[in-house]
Amino acid sequence: MPDAENAGDNAARIAAAWHPLTEWLAEHAPRSYAQLLPPATDDEMREAEAVLAEWARHPDGGEPRSPRS
Repeated sequence: MPDAENAGDNAARIAAAWHPLTEWLAEHAPRSYAQLLPPATDDEMREAEAVLAEWARHPDGGEPRSPRS
C-alpha cells in the first residue's frame, strides 16, 4: 500500500490517466460516458481497503466477513 506521502501523487497520476479516456467517451460514446460513476469518496476507499485486506487473509477462497460485523 502506498505511503501517505505518495498517495496524493498516485491519485493525481490516476486522475490524469482517466482524463483522456473519459473525454473520448464523452465525445464518441456519450451513453457509455453517462454510465460512469463518480470517483469514490475517501470513506468508500477506506471501506474498500478494509474489505480487500480482510479478503486477502482468506487465500483459500473463504468468505471474508464484513468489516461492519
